[in-house]
Amino acid sequence: MTGARYRVWQFGRLLTARLPAEALAEVQRWLTPPLFELFCRMTPGEQYHAYCVRQTLMKQGHANRDLLTAALLHDVGKSKMPLAVWEKVAIVLGFKFVPQLAEGWGKT
Repeated sequence: MTGARYRVWQFGRLLTARLPAEALAEVQRWLTPPLFELFCRMTPGEQYHAYCVRQTLMKQGHANRDLLTAALLHDVGKSKMPLAVWEKVAIVLGFKFVPQLAEGWGKT
């Protein structure tokens, strides 16, 4: 999949992906209650992505509990300062087409 096609697919998945109930139950069993609360603050698309990252690591043979927990929570900071979809698109396109300008956006 080309870079542009992947990004279109990625944004579509962000808007439509939902974690199945059995996967959410698996995450709840894995995380402590406070960490599960953090996980639940993420958008459904971010939860789905985090679960997929964890599943990929497990398929690669990783079993370290801290690593797999970090996979589930690696985007939790986004819940503190959520971005609209158009903002995410602007960031991705900015880094693609005007990377020096986009670098400055995070330095406020």
